[in-house]
Amino acid sequence: MQEPVAPSHVKWSKQEKQFIPHESTVKSTQEGVRQHPRLTPDYVGSVTVATMTEKQVQQFFSRNVFREEYIASVPPGELYPNLCSGIDFTCKDIAQVALNRRAVELFLECYDVFLAILVRSQPALASEYMRCANVNMHFGRFAAARACCQAYLMLDPATSEGKAVILQARHCEKTLEKCKTQSQKAQFPPRDVVVSLINEIDCVLAVAPLLIEALHVKAGILLAAEAYDDLVAVFTSLPPALMDVPLTLALSRALDYSGHTQQALSELKKFQQPSPIIRAERQRLQDMLDKRAHAMSLAQGGHFAAAADAFQACLNLDVHHRLFNASIFCERAGTWLALGQEQKAIQDANRCLELHPTHAMAAARVHSAMAQAETSRMRSQLYKEQRARDKQIGKKSHASFFLRVGSYSNLASRDQVQFIQEKAAEEPKKPKFAVPTLAPLVDLYNLLGVSKAASTDVR
Repeated sequence: MQEPVAPSHVKWSKQEKQFIPHESTVKSTQEGVRQHPRLTPDYVGSVTVATMTEKQVQQFFSRNVFREEYIASVPPGELYPNLCSGIDFTCKDIAQVALNRRAVELFLECYDVFLAILVRSQPALASEYMRCANVNMHFGRFAAARACCQAYLMLDPATSEGKAVILQARHCEKTLEKCKTQSQKAQFPPRDVVVSLINEIDCVLAVAPLLIEALHVKAGILLAAEAYDDLVAVFTSLPPALMDVPLTLALSRALDYSGHTQQALSELKKFQQPSPIIRAERQRLQDMLDKRAHAMSLAQGGHFAAAADAFQACLNLDVHHRLFNASIFCERAGTWLALGQEQKAIQDANRCLELHPTHAMAAARVHSAMAQAETSRMRSQLYKEQRARDKQIGKKSHASFFLRVGSYSNLASRDQVQFIQEKAAEEPKKPKFAVPTLAPLVDLYNLLGVSKAASTDVR
């Protein structure tokens, strides 16, 4: 019996801008399905999972072809093999996959339910479990990967691929737990221990590059070992979608402790809606910058005593910040030099070198303070010798000379008081230049014979 011919159709004409009659070239339903497969109700086509959104995943699995009663009514054929082969699980672009992570995980959960129904009638498609297991391993979902492999082994016990993935998942879980435990034991682990832990966690990340927990453990190890440069190099190369709050805080702390406080503050400002932890960290960094700038402005303005107190307040902000505290110690050493307290300047400069051995100004400050201290010592010695000699000959010591050439603290306490009293008792000196004398004003009333006691009317 000949199949019915397709009826006439209409099509949109761009020239006439209206629908016009059109005779279809399709002569049968089978031929129409072959030419236009999208018109069939069970058409799914090919999809790339990494580029799908959550809404697209929901729309994809809402079709009738994924319903349990529909799957049971379809005999084994080419429909579901073609459907499964059209799903692309490629995860090469880490940034794109990390951006759509929730959508991909939703797809894997829905696909796992679909496979559990499909393999009842078509067990030949059980190999799809292995594709799901590999994607789950890529995301670090080790429990889901093992479940997929176990479901595959139940249908095909002879295969060794599923067993290998199960062993690999268990090994990654044990390694991750071991690294997490060891990193929490020691605050500052030795270098060889750090290298071993980093190598082990890198093996886990090679299998599961999107495992956020492994990235957290690696960041914690590098922070505990004070390997700030390594941490910055690793985490600045990660896509922004992987940088959650703990990783951003770790990167900010590494940038801050490596001397890039302004860049650390910029990293924290990338959050449009910051959490309380992010806001507190931003405030801490801003306070450090503001208080240091205030202390520097006081020192540059000549208020050295107030600047020394401001620098001490900066040192109390973060006792573990080596570079920041080294900079504060160096700046305060210059303040002590300006105040004439050379020993304190030497102590602060040496502390700066202990915290930051390659500091550019600290060594120069030490030498300047030592030279100034030696000069003060020599002046004090000369003053003592002159005072002893003056006592022998009964001559008064000239403290003003030493006050001009040395610091005020070079004089003894008794001489300081005496000098201050003499200065206060001194009359103001006359100017060196001659002030011309002016003639007194002429009293015209006296010349006219008018008395000074006369009334205004008489005058």
